[in-house]
Amino acid sequence: MMCSSQPPECDSEFNSIGSVPGSVSSEIVREAETVFQSLSSELRLHNSCLPIAKLPNELLINIIHRSLYGLEKEYFIRLWSLSQVSTLWYDLVKHSPTLWGYTHSEHTTTEVELALRRSKGALIDVVYVHKGDEPYLEAVLKERSRWRSFRFKIRHETRSTDLLGYLSQGIFEHLEEVDLTYLPIGWYPLLLDNPIGPHMPRLRHLRLSDITVAWDSDIPSNLDTLSLIFVDWGSGPSTKQVMGILHASPSLTSLQLRCYEMPPGAPYSPTTISLPRLHTLDLDLPVWKAGQLFTSLDIPFCRRFNLHFVAERPEEFYSVGCKILSSMLTSATGIHLDISSWKITFK
Repeated sequence: MMCSSQPPECDSEFNSIGSVPGSVSSEIVREAETVFQSLSSELRLHNSCLPIAKLPNELLINIIHRSLYGLEKEYFIRLWSLSQVSTLWYDLVKHSPTLWGYTHSEHTTTEVELALRRSKGALIDVVYVHKGDEPYLEAVLKERSRWRSFRFKIRHETRSTDLLGYLSQGIFEHLEEVDLTYLPIGWYPLLLDNPIGPHMPRLRHLRLSDITVAWDSDIPSNLDTLSLIFVDWGSGPSTKQVMGILHASPSLTSLQLRCYEMPPGAPYSPTTISLPRLHTLDLDLPVWKAGQLFTSLDIPFCRRFNLHFVAERPEEFYSVGCKILSSMLTSATGIHLDISSWKITFK
């Protein structure tokens, strides 16, 4: 199925990333073929059940990119081993900017510099885990006009919070995804007036963990996915503000709300919010808060639920939780429900 010719040995810079055991090449082929099989139904629509080696370059690049998703620190080692499969794959990897559009603060300086140079013209994904990696930050911030996404895990130390000041100075015209986590867990949430800057594009994905923003601003709107995680929801959005975000994001497909301590807050007058595209709902909330959400949401096509409700006493769950379950079954009539987790905790 694969070409047997070996890749050229002339690219010393690329090869300096390092070698891996020979078995990795076959693992890559199997991994890519697995991804290919997941696309087989789509390919059949075009009557194109082709071996991987004969796929159009655009589709093959997409398969390779998907097979590398989530590797983080091992990304470039695996990319290098992929290039060793054949001459075809070597040339494809070397000359495909989209395959180089990923950087992590734990990558070596050589890997980061090579990735930024070879991804020219393509959007990049930036991952920063606080360890005082100033050269990495300086390098990727120079390319902030190309950021497609950034995922930062930051600490309370001054230098990390200064990083967020840098962000407010940038123009992120292509930014689609923001994932911010404030460490260590258990501190009061970090307040950001505007973590992205005055020239913010339309975000599609937003995940905030113990980081709170101006909830009434335009930041959390028109989203495809939303994840809000707080140890103490007292510094997070109110029920009314959450509903405002959901109302401003009618195309939302995935919603995650998790909080372990949540004060009752002001009374909320429920209004129905329709989310016709929502298919995944992940809640870890006091049962009364979950009850407010289910009373307000119209989610007719949601079929994946991960639910954890916390109640002060059993009767609190029986009075509210049963209404929630009834609402789920009523709104999802005729649809197979995948309730991957259903947990009730009594304090």
